[in-house]
Amino acid sequence: MASKSSIAAFIRKRGKYALPLVWFLVFLLLGEVAIRVYHAVLAPPRTIELDERLGWRAAANVTSDHTAEDAEGKAYSVRYRTEDHGFRFFGDTASSAPKLLVLGSSFTHAVEVSNEDTYYARIKDDLGVELFACGVGGHGSLQQFLMLDQYVDRIAPDLVLWQLCPNDLINNSFDLEWRSRINNNSTRRPYLSPDGAISYALPRPFASVRRFARAHLHFVSFLFFRIDRRGASKRDSVEFEIAAVGAKHEGLRRSARITQEIFRRAKERCTGVPVVAFCVPEQQPFSDEMRRIAIDQGFLYCDSVIGALAEADASGTCLFAADGTHWNAAGHRVVGGQLAEFIRKHQLLETRRPKPPSRQTPGQSKGSPP
Repeated sequence: MASKSSIAAFIRKRGKYALPLVWFLVFLLLGEVAIRVYHAVLAPPRTIELDERLGWRAAANVTSDHTAEDAEGKAYSVRYRTEDHGFRFFGDTASSAPKLLVLGSSFTHAVEVSNEDTYYARIKDDLGVELFACGVGGHGSLQQFLMLDQYVDRIAPDLVLWQLCPNDLINNSFDLEWRSRINNNSTRRPYLSPDGAISYALPRPFASVRRFARAHLHFVSFLFFRIDRRGASKRDSVEFEIAAVGAKHEGLRRSARITQEIFRRAKERCTGVPVVAFCVPEQQPFSDEMRRIAIDQGFLYCDSVIGALAEADASGTCLFAADGTHWNAAGHRVVGGQLAEFIRKHQLLETRRPKPPSRQTPGQSKGSPP
C-alpha cells in the first residue's frame, strides 16, 4: 500500500496541472452556454440541418424576415422561407401545369434573397410552371442526385433544371476535399466510390470528434469552424495546384469520372425527362469540365448565363449580395431570364410526357362518368 507521504507527493507533483484543466473546462462550459443562448435568442433561424442520408439538408418550415446588404452596401429586405421538405417552393404534384424541378447548391439555396426574388421564381412567372425548387449550400453532385432520387417519382417533373458549381468537382472526391482548405464543408457527406458504392466520411482530421461536437458540443464545433476559416486563407489548398496543372490534374480526372457516373445515374433516373444544366460561377478548369461532363451524359447545357451576368456587371448593375459571390435580386433576375429564354427557345415544355391512360371499368365508354 502506498504511504501517505507518497500520495501527497503525487498530488503535489500533478496538482500543477489541475488548475489549468479546471479553467479550461470552465471556459468550454461558459462558451457552450453563451453560444446556445445566442442561437436561441439572437441568431436568425438556422437554414441547414444535419441529415443521415444526405449529410445535411435545407431546414424545413423556416421563415426569416431580415435585412441584408448588397455588395455596394445598400440594404434590402429578405423574407426567406422553406416548406415541409426544405424546398423554397414545393408546388402541387397534381397540377396540370408543366412541372419544373430545380436542384443546386448555395446559388439555388439563395439565402440572400426572398423566395419571390430567386431565379427560379422568375422562371415560374415567365413560363407558368408548377415549381419545385430546393438548393442546399455546400451540396455536391452526389447529394443533389440523392435529392433527385428521393423526390423525382413523387413530383414527376416535366423538366429538371440542375445548377452546377465548379467546386462540385472538389466536393465529389474525398481526396480533393480532404486537401482543400477553401471548399471543405467540414461535415460528413456521401461519396461515390470507384466501385459504385456510396460511403460516408468527414474530410477533416479528428472526424469523430468533429461529428460529436457538431451534434452535441456547439462551442467546440464553433472553435473547429474558426480554425478551418483561418486555414482557408492559406494558398496551399488543392485548388491552386489544379489551376496550375489544368484539366490533366490526376485528382481532377478521377473526380471527373466520379461526376460522370453520378450524372449518368441521374439521367437514367429521370426516365426520358430532359435535364438542363448550367454552371456558376465561372472558374477554370472546373467550369469547362462540368460543362463537358454534363453534355457527355446527355444534359442540355445553357451557356448564356455567365455571359449575361458579365454583361450586366459591366453595365454597372450591382448583381451580388454582401459576400460578393452570391446574387442579389438583380443577379437572380438576369439568371432567371436567361434560363427561361433557353427553355422557351428549345421548347422543352411544349411536348409534355404522355399521361397514363385512365382506367375504365368493363363496359364503360371513354366519355361516360364512373
